[in-house]
Amino acid sequence: MRFKKHNDVTPGAPGDPGVEAAEWLLRLNDEELDPEEPYADLNSRNNAWLDWVTQSPQHLQAFLEVAEAHRRMSRLDPQRLIKIQELLESRSADVIRLRTMSRESGDVRPVRPAPALLHISKRPIARYTAIAALIVACSFLCVREFFAEVYSTGIGEQRTCKLADGSFVTMNTDSRIEVHFSNQVRELRLTRGEALFTVEHDSTRPFIVNVGTTSVRAIGTQFDVRLRAQSTDVSVMEGVVQVSATEAQGHQASPSSTLPISGVPTENASRTGQMRLAAGEKAQVVSGQVSRSVSPPASDILAWRQRRLVFYDATLADVAAEFNRYNHTRIRVEGMEAQAKKLSGIFDADHPQSLVLYAAKDDSLIVLPEGSNWVIRAR
Repeated sequence: MRFKKHNDVTPGAPGDPGVEAAEWLLRLNDEELDPEEPYADLNSRNNAWLDWVTQSPQHLQAFLEVAEAHRRMSRLDPQRLIKIQELLESRSADVIRLRTMSRESGDVRPVRPAPALLHISKRPIARYTAIAALIVACSFLCVREFFAEVYSTGIGEQRTCKLADGSFVTMNTDSRIEVHFSNQVRELRLTRGEALFTVEHDSTRPFIVNVGTTSVRAIGTQFDVRLRAQSTDVSVMEGVVQVSATEAQGHQASPSSTLPISGVPTENASRTGQMRLAAGEKAQVVSGQVSRSVSPPASDILAWRQRRLVFYDATLADVAAEFNRYNHTRIRVEGMEAQAKKLSGIFDADHPQSLVLYAAKDDSLIVLPEGSNWVIRAR
């Protein structure tokens, strides 16, 4: 797409891309052409919109932001339970009524509020600017205040994001995080995968990571959180965190056992629902209960950042599941005997063939191709 030259416009002034984008969104959603529109048919209107949106990157960005805000706003009141007209009339003393000029007569006439905020079909063109301004205003409120930013990675992908407060999140393969900052709290939700959090100190706004029913609270620290099928692992690199759990976790993640991949046993089996962790410590949360475990070296915990997989006396089933997180080539281990086989070692996360070769050298195992995938079973 090739953009034309664009001159910056003061926000809110005539020609503001945000307002124009909202006006175009309203036009494009009209089922019929308004007789006052300067377009002979729908094709002419669509061509005019295409010409506008390609004038500059600012136009395209503004249109995409307004369209996304409109999509999200439609979820707020899908059954039209909020009576917009009644609300406006009840607060008439606080409302400055918008007025617009008639194109033909030049008369000034009031613009009636739309019957529903998001019902935007068959509106006279005279209302476009008023409704567009309302959509733009709601865009800022809804997107920035009520909706979280979402960051994610695909299979085999890793990503580092700098957040608005200066904190950093490094996400491992196949992970997803929702970020919602307010003036009171910095709240994130890990819904899939694993991430390393490097927190910018701010004593006025606690930094909280929620994983299912587990909550990890920190102020100025660095810690790693891994979401497993039936558990959550928290490892602290620097500083102190508070790990809290309320009840049995109902989240789902990639297949894996509840034991750490490292195979390190847990201790301090007091099974409390709350625990304070310092640098070098690790906790595992299972069914709402927190257990402290012996933490492996930080270099092993964060080996995934160098795309290395470190295993200590881990089962073959867990090792295969870990490789499957990083690769589209799948390795399936069949049978209890093969799945329970233990191994230790360091592997390249991007080369599942290394595990296949390892298994092929074991006389007790059989390795069979299955298309582009592999099956490992006991002889």
